[in-house]
Amino acid sequence: MIMTKNEFESLINKKSKLITVDDLINNNPRTLLSGYTLNRESFEVDLTWDQNIEVTIDNKPVNVNFNENYIPSKRVYPEESDYEFCKLLIDRGVDIPFTNY
Repeated sequence: MIMTKNEFESLINKKSKLITVDDLINNNPRTLLSGYTLNRESFEVDLTWDQNIEVTIDNKPVNVNFNENYIPSKRVYPEESDYEFCKLLIDRGVDIPFTNY
């Protein structure tokens, strides 16, 4: 069956909608994603105690506007990243450059 305009818009809106704490089933504070940048800086996405998703590069806060901003420019450590968060990113079309486990 051919896709309707409303169906198409719902797909696009879901893909581009920034992941927030409301999208997570597990709302316990934790590291959601850990990796490093091309400049070998540490990159971390955390769910904080006050229920915010925070991105830091070398412990400096970074502003996030798009789901792609949750991904470092080099690699992600799978053994230090949260399955639920990574699945949400992948389901929204974000490529995660995992390093070896």
